[in-house]
Amino acid sequence: MTKPADDTILKVENLVKAYPTKKVLCGVDFHAKRGEVLVLMGGSGAGKSTIFKCIIGATPITAGNVWIDGVDITQIKDERTYNEVRKKYGVAFQNGALFASMSIGDNVALPMRHHTQLDENTIKVLVKMKLEQVGLRDAEDLLPSEISGGMQKRAAFARAVALDPSIVFFDEPSAGLDPIVISVIDELILDFSRKMGLTCVVITHELNSAFRIADRIIMLHQGMIIREGTREEIQNSSDPLVQQFINGRPDGPIPRTLSRTDYITDILEA
Repeated sequence: MTKPADDTILKVENLVKAYPTKKVLCGVDFHAKRGEVLVLMGGSGAGKSTIFKCIIGATPITAGNVWIDGVDITQIKDERTYNEVRKKYGVAFQNGALFASMSIGDNVALPMRHHTQLDENTIKVLVKMKLEQVGLRDAEDLLPSEISGGMQKRAAFARAVALDPSIVFFDEPSAGLDPIVISVIDELILDFSRKMGLTCVVITHELNSAFRIADRIIMLHQGMIIREGTREEIQNSSDPLVQQFINGRPDGPIPRTLSRTDYITDILEA
């Protein structure tokens, strides 16, 4: 177990996640540097979402270590210490996960009200600032149902940075959006990284988006990292698994269906 370098904000070391009948992550190692955009890509079942859930504590880790801003979260024993580490990162979930009965402003204010001692007037000013950063000042008093899907994503971004974290995790930020809105989302992520110095870890299936925003890309397959590099290195990779994925070919080393044996085994184990 090696402590991360000073410019490393996130380090994942030998991460394993196993269930009684299946190992989802098979000893994954990677890191994210301060201020960079790191994109995790791979087909369905590759392990992207499981990594995301393990890092943010939504699912227990079978083995391995996860360092966030120098703290190994797998060694934390008490909830108070864990809550302090949680303040160091923000999370923007795929569907936004906004509270439907609360205004956009109250959704953004929620982390401040629960995790700080700020007075209400200060919180209101900060909420306006966060919404301004994502272009939603006019939506402060609206309910999530009264704004578009793209605006809900941006509101979720504003909430994710409410406590001024060092790192933000984005789970499929472009899912279900049209190309223009995707470009807006991409620009916001780049702004967070370039102007605010945030480390952005992005899970996405949107290839154009990934190649537009990523400083580095990690390709996953069957719970393992098969390729890591810059946009250009991934695009020019000779690995057939990588090429099949980025070119969207149905035939290749990634099968369209499981083998007959695996299929029967899965049914029997269901």
